[in-house]
Amino acid sequence: MRSRHWGLFAAFILIVLLPFTGVAYYLYGVSVDQYASSSGFSVRKEEISSPAELMGGLSQFMGGGGGDAEADMLYAFIQSQDLVTEIDKRLDLQAHYTAVYDRDPVFGLAPGGTIEDLVRYWQSIVKVTYDQGTGLISLHVRAFTPEMAQR
Repeated sequence: MRSRHWGLFAAFILIVLLPFTGVAYYLYGVSVDQYASSSGFSVRKEEISSPAELMGGLSQFMGGGGGDAEADMLYAFIQSQDLVTEIDKRLDLQAHYTAVYDRDPVFGLAPGGTIEDLVRYWQSIVKVTYDQGTGLISLHVRAFTPEMAQR
């Protein structure tokens, strides 16, 4: 092989194989197993008090944008610091997610963080999607135990 080919081969090893091997080793050998749980729900109004609301319901049925204010507020609340604080009080999120930090510093939460750090971490482990057309809110949560993922 020519020296140019050896250079390309060395570059391939440095740029592709070494990072791939490092990531594979970390994910399969070092990182702590994670469990995921998904849930979905929609926010609907039961009463129709005016003909205008009836027409709004028909437009939603036909695929129009629902723009449901309650669902918009709920979507924002799920990602808020207030909810994270309340769930941390009830389930001790910090204890659960910092317990693995020594073994898995990439996916664990660093101990001694502020509530803002916990909210940022929460937003990385809880994925919330909102389909305005159907009004469906979907949650996808990751945790280090199956029980915590279900809670």
